[in-house]
Amino acid sequence: MFGWIKQWSGLRQFKLRGTENVSAVFGLHVIAYNLVRLGNLLNPAMEAA
Repeated sequence: MFGWIKQWSGLRQFKLRGTENVSAVFGLHVIAYNLVRLGNLLNPAMEAA
């Protein structure tokens, strides 16, 4: 998960400062990762094509 967030979602370096802001942005990226993963789990036929 952390590798995906760093590599593909562009979160290698935070542009925000403060733990609240960083937590909010990181939380959104984790939600996006989970949605992508859920889509792949629910429809594995498209992944193989």
